[in-house]
Amino acid sequence: MIWDTFDFEEVEAKVVKDITCPLCGGEIAKNSFGYGCLNYKRDDPESCKFSIGKLAGKDLTETQVKELLTN
Repeated sequence: MIWDTFDFEEVEAKVVKDITCPLCGGEIAKNSFGYGCLNYKRDDPESCKFSIGKLAGKDLTETQVKELLTN
């Protein structure tokens, strides 16, 4: 089966310009699950865990995420 060999770690996330993680100052990127800090490492329990998924059942736009994180 093709899905057995697909590695989601290799999917490149799009970095959102002009905003940083409110917890660690890292870059924020859009991925298939929403938005999250690029300093997150799945195998490191001490890494940053900041993320934003759906809000009230709605996907947020990049503009909305920037507004939330800057104001």
